[in-house]
Amino acid sequence: MTTRKVDDATPGAEWLDDTEREDWNRYGLAPRPDVAAPVLDAAPGTPKSRSRSRDIAARFKSSSSTRAPALETPRRTADPDEFFLDYRDESHADEHGPAGRSRSPRFVANLVAASVVGVIGVVVMVIAVVSSAIWPAPPPTPTRSATQFSDSSVSMVPGASSTTRMAHTGIAIDLPMDITIADRDQPPDDGGVIYLTGPTGGVAVDPGTGVFKHVYGGPAFAGGLGRPLVMDGLWLSSASSDEVCGPSCWAESTTYRLDRTSGAVTQTLPQTYLVGAASDGVWVATGSKLERLDPSTGNALATVPWSGSAEPRFGCGSIWAFTAGDAGATIAEIDPSTGRTIGQSRLDPKVADGPTYVEGQCWMMSGSAGVSGGNTTLVWMNVDGTTAKVFRYPGRSILTLDREFWGYSQDGKLQRFEAVSGIDFGLAYVLPTKPTDNDPKWIFAAAGTLWMIDGGKLVGFDVPTGSTRVNG
Repeated sequence: MTTRKVDDATPGAEWLDDTEREDWNRYGLAPRPDVAAPVLDAAPGTPKSRSRSRDIAARFKSSSSTRAPALETPRRTADPDEFFLDYRDESHADEHGPAGRSRSPRFVANLVAASVVGVIGVVVMVIAVVSSAIWPAPPPTPTRSATQFSDSSVSMVPGASSTTRMAHTGIAIDLPMDITIADRDQPPDDGGVIYLTGPTGGVAVDPGTGVFKHVYGGPAFAGGLGRPLVMDGLWLSSASSDEVCGPSCWAESTTYRLDRTSGAVTQTLPQTYLVGAASDGVWVATGSKLERLDPSTGNALATVPWSGSAEPRFGCGSIWAFTAGDAGATIAEIDPSTGRTIGQSRLDPKVADGPTYVEGQCWMMSGSAGVSGGNTTLVWMNVDGTTAKVFRYPGRSILTLDREFWGYSQDGKLQRFEAVSGIDFGLAYVLPTKPTDNDPKWIFAAAGTLWMIDGGKLVGFDVPTGSTRVNG
């Protein structure tokens, strides 16, 4: 660095570099505390010190005639520490900001540190937002769960809770006779009247008022009731078994057609077992064949050959052959034109109900008459009679009501249930009355609402089902 003399006219002056000269001009030789003060020659024996420097500075200030032209009068006289602060701030002004906005190294360091922390915070927030978009938050703790067992198994699926409301009793009437559990795959109504039957008779009930329109009895009920259905007339079939009736029991069964208004028997079909109702007729089994009958006259419209000991069933728009067994059951779809098997499935021994069309799919399920009693297995059937998936719901009671699955819990709550996901949805209804033995088999749907047989009473609730259901 180049140096020049402060003032040739000043006796004993040292050579100063540019920085020291600037200090001299601004602060009257008051330097930074950590840098030795510029020293002028003194008389022999006089120490070179800051006090000496201040004396010389004062002399230069008072003697304008001897002051070097390059030197300026110090701005002010103050404590050396104050001078140092000014020096510290202003000497860095050009490096870190415009003149007049002094910034110390510590201030700059703090500013840089705060900036770094802020940048890191922004980066963390961005990563969190991106991560939440890529990996959604885990679902809430399941209230219901299902395990699917198939080639493409799906793990636990969460349930969902909904608004709960108390159901109210609309109708409660005493029944004049014992009533058999309604077959949920064959709705016991014609849209305006509910038909309930038992081993000794039956009744036709107005669902709006609970008034008995008709009470039935007579020979049609003498042999014990198998399964009833309503299609033009009231069809009844007596049988020796409530669940499985193959060709060996057909000879012991009789099918009747009753006039719904008078209850008179209009047709008797001995050694005939009532299979089910289709959109184009009533199916019955007799001899070594199945017949589709005209529901108005009882005349045969079509015939399907039948072989083997399996029980014939009609469901999901097809004819099926069901065979029970302790080691497992089988269900086979039958070609109605040839009687040959299209496809078949191996089932758990407890899967005995169906096939039935629910939620747009064909299903088999554990239990009987469209209800399971505590541990439900649902089997999703393919159109060719094979198994698509199996769903198991331990501890769940599930009913089929108006082509939908409903779950029933032991606390008397009833709610719609989505079979594939295992999720409850819609309103949850708490029934004010529980069925006998708290068994959901006594709960059924008819005429668009919910009913229950409570011992010798018929109870109707304000719980809509099927097409009458709105927001529930």
